[in-house]
Amino acid sequence: MSTKQSSTKPAMWKRYAIDPKAATDGAWVSFDAGVEMCVRAQSSRAVREVVQAINTRNRPAILKAASGVLPIETQDADQLEVLSAVVSNWRGVVDLEGNTLPCTPENVRAVLGHPALVELKNDVWAASVNAETFRAAALELLSGNSASTSAGTSAEEASASSAAAVSPI
Repeated sequence: MSTKQSSTKPAMWKRYAIDPKAATDGAWVSFDAGVEMCVRAQSSRAVREVVQAINTRNRPAILKAASGVLPIETQDADQLEVLSAVVSNWRGVVDLEGNTLPCTPENVRAVLGHPALVELKNDVWAASVNAETFRAAALELLSGNSASTSAGTSAEEASASSAAAVSPI
């Protein structure tokens, strides 16, 4: 037997609902130093397809390896490949000379793979696995308002509510 809730959405929907469009297309996340990135959820189809391709490519090497584990360099390259699918756009990303960099998969891998920017890489990863990144627009939709853009969150909010960001690879 079900009982009818009040006109507000049940707590489950407020707690777990995300905006599928934001998860798929990306939600803008503000990082420190004026950097903003449009981040897709790791559960999005585009990102899962990259993970699937990586897993398919790596399967023979994993089966052949005595330890059953890929070398750390391969794991790092695979993570950057996933991140190149996670980041769909960016603003405020520059090279060491201050020149604006266009958002391309190669530039995403170069910037997030730079040893000095490991904290930024970790923040992007955390935002892509944190539902809070994609929740603001969902709450607008649930309240009956139409969200015109993917709202997103700050990196601090995304990291603070994410217990751990674990690679799916």
